[in-house]
Amino acid sequence: KWIITVSESSKKDIAEILKVTPEKIVVTYEGSTLKPVDPRVVEKVKDAFLLTKPYFLFVGTLERKKNLIGLAQGFEQFLSKYKFDMDLVIAGKADQHYPEIKFQVLNILKNEHVVFTDYISDEELSALYQGAFAYSNASIHEGFGLPGVEAMSFGLPLIVSNIETFNEIYDNSAIYFNPLDPEDIAEKMNLLVRDPQFYAQLSEKSLK
Repeated sequence: KWIITVSESSKKDIAEILKVTPEKIVVTYEGSTLKPVDPRVVEKVKDAFLLTKPYFLFVGTLERKKNLIGLAQGFEQFLSKYKFDMDLVIAGKADQHYPEIKFQVLNILKNEHVVFTDYISDEELSALYQGAFAYSNASIHEGFGLPGVEAMSFGLPLIVSNIETFNEIYDNSAIYFNPLDPEDIAEKMNLLVRDPQFYAQLSEKSLK
C-alpha cells in the first residue's frame, strides 16, 4: 500500500525505475543516534590508531560506489600540491571488493597518510567523529548518507560529492566537489583548511 524511503532523491529513483506512482512513496529522513564521548576516550581511540595528525574522516561500507579510490587520489593531490601533513581515516566494514579497494588506496597514499580502522564500535566511531577535522565522502550514488548526518551532529564540516542526495540532505553545511575530479577534491579540501572563518561557519551550519 505504501513505500517508505529515506530521501526525495530515492523517492524519485523508485518512481522512475519501478514505475510506482509518487503519491504512494513516503519520505522519512534518518537521524543520528551517536552521542559525544569523554575527551579521554577520544585520545585513547586516536592513540589506538596512531592518529597524531589532523584527519579527514570517511565512514561507510567499503564498496565500489563509495569511490574511495577517487577520494584517495584527491587527498593525495591535496597533500602534494598544498603541502599539508594530514591523514585520511577510512572507517567501515568491507564488502567483497574490500581487499582490492584497500590495495589501490594504499598504493596511492602509502601507509603514512591513510588509516583503515575496519569495523568499530559506536563509542569508537563517536570518538573518531569528535576528533576529526572534517568528514569527506566521494560517493557516486547514495540513497541518503547517514554518516554525514552523524558527522554534522558533532559539528563537523562536510566535503562531499556534488550529487543530488547529498545536496538534499546536507544543504549548506557542506562543500561540494566533482567526485570524478581529484583536482577539484584537493582544491575544496585546501579551501576548508586555509579558511578558518569559513570552517567555523560550516561547523555552525552542521549543528544547526
